[in-house]
Amino acid sequence: MFIYFAILVWADSGSHRLRETTNSNGSTSSKEDVAAAAQAVASSDDVLRVLNISKSYNGKRVLDGVNMGVSTDTVFALLGPNGAGKTTTFNIIRKHISLT
Repeated sequence: MFIYFAILVWADSGSHRLRETTNSNGSTSSKEDVAAAAQAVASSDDVLRVLNISKSYNGKRVLDGVNMGVSTDTVFALLGPNGAGKTTTFNIIRKHISLT
């Protein structure tokens, strides 16, 4: 029983293979898609726009070029595995947000 559980955890972790992200149409995400999304955020009129934020700790890059936009009347959630930079991203936004 323990062996099956260990195999399940190993397979679910994804550490043995490179993960691919898929778009809503089922195609694999590419650098061009990411660049187009970043450009769309930069030219949008979203209430919250995060443009190309990065963060380093002790010389190690923990966030690299995060871009996102949140429009009015939108419920937003940032999801990802532990250590992905979710809390760091929100801390940067919280420290730099200006309510005008």
